Amino acid sequence: DRSKDFMLNTLKGKVLLAIATLAVFNIVVGLIVFVGVSFLSSNELIPIAATVASSAATTLMFGWWMSVAFLRPIDRLTLLAKGLERSPGMSLPKTTGSYETDELLQTISRTSHQLVNFIDLMDDVTAGKTDAAVNPLEHSDRISSSFQKLVAKVTDSIDAKNDLDSLQFAVKQVSSEVA
Repeated sequence: DRSKDFMLNTLKGKVLLAIATLAVFNIVVGLIVFVGVSFLSSNELIPIAATVASSAATTLMFGWWMSVAFLRPIDRLTLLAKGLERSPGMSLPKTTGSYETDELLQTISRTSHQLVNFIDLMDDVTAGKTDAAVNPLEHSDRISSSFQKLVAKVTDSIDAKNDLDSLQFAVKQVSSEVA
């Protein structure tokens, strides 16, 4: 179980760490560039311009790298959701790489399990096994419970219709024997 208390297990923690790292990295690179260019040039503006340019380049490269790293868990979650759309019964990994997306993964996993239960119940009913759909499930969810109630009502209605037909037939038989 991944703890959200550990800074690197959350997207927020990763962003904060990235910002702090970027700030330190920009300071170090800026100082190195400023000192290095100051020794090479007598013009005062050239070291400042080189420092600003190196800071901008560093920020762009670091931002690109971090955006790829931050979006990786979201991309994995998106791919998993698309896979579940095609095959609700597929197995899911336990983690995506961050606490926030792992919570979404758990929710998607529970929903997938509910859909699989529902599909199995529908398959049983279409195969004529209405008793399987009426029996309580071990790990029932709202969708399955509602479907079971629907099947029970429909089954009761069909049974009532059969009983009515039997009674009407019996009344006709009795009527024809009396006449």
